[in-house]
Amino acid sequence: MRFDNQSALISGAASGLGRAYALALAERGAKVMLMDCMPLEATEVQSLLQALETTGASYRYWSVDVGSPDAIEAWAAEFAAAGSGVDLLINNAGVHTHSSFEHQSITDIRRQLQVDLLGSIALTHALWPGMMNRGYGRIVMSTGVSGLYGDLHQSAFACAKMALIGLVNGLAAEGLARNVMVNSLCPLAHTAMTDAHLAPQVKSLFSKEIVTAAMLFLLSGQAPGGRHLLAGGGSVSELCIAEHRYCYFESELRTPEVIAAHWADIDNAWPIQKHANGEDQIFAFAKRAAHEQGIRLD
Repeated sequence: MRFDNQSALISGAASGLGRAYALALAERGAKVMLMDCMPLEATEVQSLLQALETTGASYRYWSVDVGSPDAIEAWAAEFAAAGSGVDLLINNAGVHTHSSFEHQSITDIRRQLQVDLLGSIALTHALWPGMMNRGYGRIVMSTGVSGLYGDLHQSAFACAKMALIGLVNGLAAEGLARNVMVNSLCPLAHTAMTDAHLAPQVKSLFSKEIVTAAMLFLLSGQAPGGRHLLAGGGSVSELCIAEHRYCYFESELRTPEVIAAHWADIDNAWPIQKHANGEDQIFAFAKRAAHEQGIRLD
C-alpha cells in the first residue's frame, strides 16, 4: 500500500502515535505535513525530522496549537495562500485530563474540548473544500475507549471523543459522493500519554504496529466511510452503534409507569438492530407506529 504523490497532514505529530503515523506514511511515499504545539527546536521535533530525513520523504513542520482558534485561523490563511492541497488528514492532537468531574475546572474542560474536538473541526473545515473540489480525501479522527464506553474520572475526555463520533457520522454522509471518506480510529498503544494507565505487565502487548496499520488502511484508497475502528494489542474491530430490539407500546400504554414495569425487557432486548443513518432510524420508528394505525409505509 503506497501513498506516492499524496500529501498528509498530521496533528500532534511530534511524539507518540503521531510520530509513528508520520514515519509510516513517509516510508510509503507520502509527503508529510506535521503540526504540533512544540516549537521547532524541541528535542522531539528535531528527532522526528531527522528520522524523516533518512526516508528521503518531503516534509514540513508547523508549530501550531490546535486548541487556539486564532492560531488555527492564521495557519489556515497561510496554507490557503500557498495554494497547497492535502489528500489525507489525521486529527491526532489531543490532551488527556484525569479528574473527578467535581474537581475539574471549567478551564480544563474547555481546553479538552478546544484541542480534541474543536481543533479537529477547525483543521477539517480548513481542508474540506479542497478535498470536495478535487473529489478525493481521507480524514481520520482519533477517539478513545473512555469516550466510547465511559471510565471513572474521564468525563471531559469522554465528551470530546464521543463528539468526534457524531462529527464522523455527519461528514461521512456529506463526503461519500465526492470520494471523501471520513472515519474514526480508537487506538490503544503504549505511549507517554498512556503510560500511567497501563499495568506494567501489559505495556509490551500494546505496541504501535497494529494501530499504525489500521490508520494506514483508513487513509488508503480502499477505506470505507463512516466507520469507527478500534485497534490495539494486535486486534482490529469495528464499533457497532446499534439499537436493541424495540418494545412497542400501544397508545393506551404510553406512561412512565408502564416503561418502568417493562424496563427489564427494554434493557435486555436482543438481537440488536443496525441503522445506516438517522433517517433509517426515523423510518423504523414511523413504520412501527403506522402499523398500529393501519397506515402502510413502503
